[in-house]
Amino acid sequence: MKHGGFTLWELLVALLVIGVVLGLGIPNFSQFSRNSDMASAVNALVSAVHLSRTEAVKRSVPVTLCATATPLAATPVCDGGNGGFVAFTDTQNTDADVDLEGNGAFDGADEILLRRPRPAEQITTSIEGPGVLRIAPNGYMSQQAASMTRVLYCDERGNVAGFGGESVARVVVISPTGRPQSLKGTGDVAAFTADTGAYCP
Repeated sequence: MKHGGFTLWELLVALLVIGVVLGLGIPNFSQFSRNSDMASAVNALVSAVHLSRTEAVKRSVPVTLCATATPLAATPVCDGGNGGFVAFTDTQNTDADVDLEGNGAFDGADEILLRRPRPAEQITTSIEGPGVLRIAPNGYMSQQAASMTRVLYCDERGNVAGFGGESVARVVVISPTGRPQSLKGTGDVAAFTADTGAYCP
């Protein structure tokens, strides 16, 4: 009676093939996972800016999007945060002029429109400006107070070229009209760090 099975050499070759596949696949999967986390973080901010503009126009009220370390709190504080942010109607004016775009802080009468916790742990954010984006009822950035204009997303890989020659870090630019744009060039990231002193190795 003949019994089937593997010879020692066949087993060693199979183990070698498995080792090579794992050796090539695990680093690529790790890179893919980090790229996915970065894209999710950037897309969350871009979509939040779009939503803030849409709600300001639809409701005809000022809307504020701000960075906060407490986005899930009942009363979030616009403190610059650690990558989390919150959007809310901002109907408390700084004086009697109804055209002013709110006071840039969450008050009891304001309504939360969106909450986003901080991105993946390895991603850091740096903000140019006060960490508050104030949108007027016409959907444009407030002209009454300074607003955040650029946000840098960076992880431990730093400002290095990835697939297609684009940086693995990202810079989100918010124009005076309130439109966000994600920039992927290594030069864009380098310009941000040079202008602001932010760290992205």
